[in-house]
Amino acid sequence: MIELLKKYGVKFTYYFKSRGAKMELIQFKYARLKDQFDSPSVDSRLKDIVYWLASWCWYNLEKSIIITHILRTQEQQDAIYNGNASYVREPWQSVHQYGRGVDLSVKYYTQVEIARIQDTLNKKFLYNKEGKNTCVVHDVGLGEHIHIQVDNSTETKFVKI
Repeated sequence: MIELLKKYGVKFTYYFKSRGAKMELIQFKYARLKDQFDSPSVDSRLKDIVYWLASWCWYNLEKSIIITHILRTQEQQDAIYNGNASYVREPWQSVHQYGRGVDLSVKYYTQVEIARIQDTLNKKFLYNKEGKNTCVVHDVGLGEHIHIQVDNSTETKFVKI
Protein backbone atom coordinates (compact mmCIF):
# COMPACT_ATOMS: atom_id res chain seq x y z
CA MET A 1 0.00 0.00 0.00
CA ILE A 2 2.78 2.44 0.97
CA GLU A 3 4.68 1.71 -2.26
CA LEU A 4 1.55 2.30 -4.36
CA LEU A 5 0.87 5.65 -2.67
CA LYS A 6 4.51 6.70 -3.13
CA LYS A 7 4.22 5.78 -6.82
CA TYR A 8 1.43 8.32 -7.16
CA GLY A 9 3.43 11.05 -5.43
CA VAL A 10 1.98 10.82 -1.94
CA LYS A 11 4.71 11.90 0.47
CA PHE A 12 5.01 10.27 3.86
CA THR A 13 6.22 11.97 6.94
CA TYR A 14 6.83 10.52 10.33
CA TYR A 15 5.29 13.61 11.85
CA PHE A 16 1.78 14.66 12.66
CA LYS A 17 0.78 18.30 12.99
CA SER A 18 -1.43 19.03 15.93
CA ARG A 19 -2.39 22.52 17.05
CA GLY A 20 0.54 23.94 15.10
CA ALA A 21 3.12 21.60 16.66
CA LYS A 22 4.82 18.71 14.92
CA MET A 23 4.50 15.41 16.76
CA GLU A 24 6.94 12.66 15.88
CA LEU A 25 4.89 9.47 15.44
CA ILE A 26 7.82 7.17 14.66
CA GLN A 27 11.16 7.64 16.37
CA PHE A 28 14.35 5.66 15.78
CA LYS A 29 16.78 4.75 18.57
CA TYR A 30 19.69 5.12 16.11
CA ALA A 31 19.89 7.17 12.90
CA ARG A 32 20.84 4.05 10.88
CA LEU A 33 17.45 2.53 11.74
CA LYS A 34 15.60 5.18 9.75
CA ASP A 35 17.74 4.32 6.71
CA GLN A 36 17.03 0.62 7.26
CA PHE A 37 13.30 1.25 7.63
CA ASP A 38 13.19 3.30 4.43
CA SER A 39 15.20 0.72 2.46
CA PRO A 40 13.64 -1.88 0.14
CA SER A 41 15.20 -4.56 2.39
CA VAL A 42 12.29 -4.15 4.83
CA ASP A 43 9.07 -5.90 3.84
CA SER A 44 6.43 -3.38 2.76
CA ARG A 45 3.75 -5.29 4.73
CA LEU A 46 5.79 -4.76 7.89
CA LYS A 47 6.08 -1.06 7.12
CA ASP A 48 2.30 -0.88 6.66
CA ILE A 49 1.78 -2.39 10.12
CA VAL A 50 4.29 -0.01 11.70
CA TYR A 51 2.63 3.02 10.08
CA TRP A 52 -0.78 1.76 11.19
CA LEU A 53 0.47 1.16 14.75
CA ALA A 54 2.12 4.59 14.95
CA SER A 55 -1.19 6.23 14.06
CA TRP A 56 -3.11 3.95 16.42
CA CYS A 57 -0.75 4.66 19.34
CA TRP A 58 -0.97 8.40 18.81
CA TYR A 59 -4.76 8.38 18.47
CA ASN A 60 -5.43 5.97 21.39
CA LEU A 61 -2.50 6.53 23.74
CA GLU A 62 -1.12 9.91 22.64
CA LYS A 63 2.33 8.34 22.42
CA SER A 64 4.74 7.73 19.57
CA ILE A 65 6.61 4.50 18.89
CA ILE A 66 10.38 4.03 19.09
CA ILE A 67 11.99 1.52 16.74
CA THR A 68 15.00 -0.12 18.39
CA HIS A 69 15.91 -2.91 15.96
CA ILE A 70 15.15 -3.87 12.36
CA LEU A 71 17.73 -5.76 10.29
CA ARG A 72 20.07 -8.36 11.79
CA THR A 73 22.96 -10.44 10.47
CA GLN A 74 23.58 -14.09 11.40
CA GLU A 75 26.51 -12.93 13.54
CA GLN A 76 24.22 -10.56 15.46
CA GLN A 77 21.66 -13.36 15.83
CA ASP A 78 24.37 -15.66 17.25
CA ALA A 79 25.55 -12.96 19.70
CA ILE A 80 22.01 -12.38 21.00
CA TYR A 81 21.11 -16.06 21.45
CA ASN A 82 24.50 -17.56 22.41
CA GLY A 83 23.30 -18.00 26.00
CA ASN A 84 20.23 -19.95 24.90
CA ALA A 85 20.89 -23.71 25.18
CA SER A 86 18.27 -24.56 22.54
CA TYR A 87 19.83 -22.10 20.12
CA VAL A 88 23.34 -23.39 20.76
CA ARG A 89 22.14 -26.95 19.97
CA GLU A 90 20.22 -25.92 16.85
CA PRO A 91 20.59 -22.28 15.74
CA TRP A 92 17.62 -20.69 14.02
CA GLN A 93 17.29 -17.69 11.79
CA SER A 94 15.28 -14.60 12.59
CA VAL A 95 12.68 -12.65 10.64
CA HIS A 96 15.01 -9.70 11.27
CA GLN A 97 17.49 -11.27 8.84
CA TYR A 98 14.90 -11.02 6.07
CA GLY A 99 13.47 -7.57 6.79
CA ARG A 100 10.29 -9.07 8.22
CA GLY A 101 10.72 -8.09 11.89
CA VAL A 102 10.93 -4.88 13.89
CA ASP A 103 11.39 -4.26 17.61
CA LEU A 104 9.86 -1.37 19.52
CA SER A 105 10.77 0.06 22.90
CA VAL A 106 8.34 -0.44 25.77
CA LYS A 107 10.08 2.22 27.85
CA TYR A 108 7.24 4.78 27.78
CA TYR A 109 4.28 2.39 27.93
CA THR A 110 2.48 0.95 30.93
CA GLN A 111 1.95 -2.82 31.12
CA VAL A 112 -1.73 -2.24 30.33
CA GLU A 113 -0.83 -0.23 27.21
CA ILE A 114 1.68 -2.89 26.09
CA ALA A 115 -0.95 -5.62 26.46
CA ARG A 116 -3.45 -3.48 24.55
CA ILE A 117 -0.98 -2.94 21.68
CA GLN A 118 -0.21 -6.65 21.51
CA ASP A 119 -3.86 -7.68 21.62
CA THR A 120 -4.88 -5.10 19.00
CA LEU A 121 -2.12 -6.04 16.55
CA ASN A 122 -2.77 -9.77 16.88
CA LYS A 123 -6.48 -9.27 16.25
CA LYS A 124 -5.95 -6.83 13.37
CA PHE A 125 -3.06 -8.53 11.52
CA LEU A 126 -2.98 -12.31 11.20
CA TYR A 127 0.45 -13.96 10.93
CA ASN A 128 -0.74 -16.79 8.62
CA LYS A 129 1.14 -19.55 10.46
CA GLU A 130 -0.37 -21.79 13.13
CA GLY A 131 0.83 -20.94 16.64
CA LYS A 132 2.52 -17.66 15.60
CA ASN A 133 1.46 -14.09 16.28
CA THR A 134 2.20 -10.85 14.49
CA CYS A 135 3.05 -9.18 17.81
CA VAL A 136 5.00 -10.71 20.67
CA VAL A 137 6.23 -9.00 23.82
CA HIS A 138 9.39 -10.69 25.04
CA ASP A 139 12.97 -10.39 26.24
CA VAL A 140 15.55 -12.41 24.31
CA GLY A 141 18.44 -10.92 26.26
CA LEU A 142 18.22 -7.32 25.05
CA GLY A 143 15.46 -6.20 27.42
CA GLU A 144 11.70 -6.45 27.13
CA HIS A 145 10.38 -5.10 23.83
CA ILE A 146 7.49 -5.32 21.40
CA HIS A 147 8.41 -7.54 18.45
CA ILE A 148 6.32 -7.21 15.28
CA GLN A 149 6.72 -9.68 12.43
CA VAL A 150 5.24 -10.73 9.11
CA ASP A 151 5.55 -14.20 7.62
CA ASN A 152 7.07 -15.11 4.27
CA SER A 153 3.76 -15.35 2.41
CA THR A 154 2.76 -12.77 -0.14
CA GLU A 155 -0.04 -11.17 1.85
CA THR A 156 -0.93 -10.02 5.32
CA LYS A 157 -4.48 -10.65 6.39
CA PHE A 158 -6.13 -7.56 7.83
CA VAL A 159 -9.15 -8.05 10.04
CA LYS A 160 -11.73 -5.36 10.69
CA ILE A 161 -12.08 -4.99 14.45
